[in-house]
Amino acid sequence: MSFAVSRMQSMQSMSPGGSDSGHRRRFSVVIPGTDKNSMFLSQLEVGQDGLKLWNILGDDVLNEYKFDQIDSWWYADDQFVITVNTPEGEKEVKLKSKKSEEIINAMQECVDTILWRRQSLIDQKEQMITGATPTVGIGQRMNSLAPNELQRGWLGKKKRKFPYGWQKRFFILSRVGGQPAVLKYYHGEPKEDELPPLGQIDMSDVHLVSKGSKGTVIAFTAWQTNKSRQRPFELKAEDLTQKDAWIGILGTLKNE
Repeated sequence: MSFAVSRMQSMQSMSPGGSDSGHRRRFSVVIPGTDKNSMFLSQLEVGQDGLKLWNILGDDVLNEYKFDQIDSWWYADDQFVITVNTPEGEKEVKLKSKKSEEIINAMQECVDTILWRRQSLIDQKEQMITGATPTVGIGQRMNSLAPNELQRGWLGKKKRKFPYGWQKRFFILSRVGGQPAVLKYYHGEPKEDELPPLGQIDMSDVHLVSKGSKGTVIAFTAWQTNKSRQRPFELKAEDLTQKDAWIGILGTLKNE
């Protein structure tokens, strides 16, 4: 028995933008009919422009829902329900699929990407207004590291509470002498007189999680110093090259 809930109110009035032709996935689903014993086969397409219900042949769109229309979704076993806001009011779209969990994951991946793009656009506009020139892109390593630094750069940090998504943070991995390495993160690239970091992670007992490290995601468990607890972390690099650079550094810590 599985169950999941995700609310989409943080997506209201937000335009995804961009093309997602390479990120669309289709799933076979069953749509219940008007009476209890009737149903018909369909295909559900999940993409960054929203959801589309196709006929079983995949040559005609029956319904289309943008992400800013979707208020929530949930599933239990093969039952799948999406709550949609329409001009006529709130509507429940009920589906059945043996791949309900995969559908949930595909939808969440699309939402994460939309939020990531939106944050990048906001950052670009702020840079245009302030005239600031970024010294490094998301996930990139600086050509020159400060003393005691092993790696630094922009990464996405996965939120563990609603609204879920990726927070853009500047990370610095450092080690002083024979002390354990520490991964600190900030709102922006810190200056010499920077306030304490938003958080820091004790990397003395880091464990990479290969199963969770899909795409450009870097998944690991470690000790969160400022909250005194062991917990999983998910970071997101801009591309596979930057992901490999970070995993390479974290892998050396694991083996020390």
